[in-house]
Amino acid sequence: SDIDAGSNSDAPILGNGVNVETTENNDNSPQSRNFKKLMAIQLTNPVIIYLIAMFFVIVYGSIRYSTTYIPFYQRNIESYAAHSLVKVGCVIGANNNFENKYYVDRTEELARNGSKFILWSESLALVNDTAQYNDLELGINNISQMYKTYIGFTYADASSDNGLIYNKLTVVSPDGNILINYAKAHLVPFVESGITAGPNILQTSATSDFGTIGGAICFDYNFPSLISQSSKNNVDFMVQPSDTWVSFKFRTLLITLFSSSGPVAGYHFRTNSIRPIENGFTLIRCNHYGTSGAWGPYGQPYVAVETVDDLIISFQIPLHKRVKTVY
Repeated sequence: SDIDAGSNSDAPILGNGVNVETTENNDNSPQSRNFKKLMAIQLTNPVIIYLIAMFFVIVYGSIRYSTTYIPFYQRNIESYAAHSLVKVGCVIGANNNFENKYYVDRTEELARNGSKFILWSESLALVNDTAQYNDLELGINNISQMYKTYIGFTYADASSDNGLIYNKLTVVSPDGNILINYAKAHLVPFVESGITAGPNILQTSATSDFGTIGGAICFDYNFPSLISQSSKNNVDFMVQPSDTWVSFKFRTLLITLFSSSGPVAGYHFRTNSIRPIENGFTLIRCNHYGTSGAWGPYGQPYVAVETVDDLIISFQIPLHKRVKTVY
């Protein structure tokens, strides 16, 4: 038979004269709608959101560390290594030794050895009245001015007329000025039940030797609401006196049951070492019954050493200006 090809030229033909209807869009089919719903549910799943967020954090952090602190392209180490180091030191508390003069003398040992910033571990001295505080400050100031060093000393301040006790950090400069006079804002539950909290405000001060410095005490570093203030104030150098499960002066049954030699010390310093990464500062940490050391603004550890009881240590670190972060 004859076939009129011209009359059927627009009809798709597959052998045996079967016509196939072309579908331009199947997006509204039941299968497509079900697939979209399934994908939406999966993408809004908290676990999926967490994994995606962690992926970008890890990738960004790796790229940032690999291309900024350590150059991405091969370069001679002299081109990015620190050209100068500064010596810093820690005075670590002695169990059951509450003599303020003992810690002042230990501080002078470090100052004589060339430490340019000396930090005490948490709550070493005990101040019961104004006269006792004045004696302590005088001893610290004499060392600071004689050896041209910055000193951060710590004490339980019970000198208030209203009977309140504060967990304090005071930092003095070589010219005799008080740069920081800070009361711990975040107290360890139960352990520091007899202590009064200070305001949740990070104190900072500009210096010619260490840039802008700031300080907070131990458990404070678990609270980004406080430590993130360092970014707003462009802090270059942060100090952290610490005592795992607080000083022996304030021991309770709770501390006896959960010994300060337990795993808390390791967990605490690891989580606290994240704060330099988040805020771009250099951190020095002096810890009774824990880990003391220093970390750079990219989280790089300069030194980390376990410090338990009655020690003085010193180490050299590079100083960096604060680096900006997205955190």
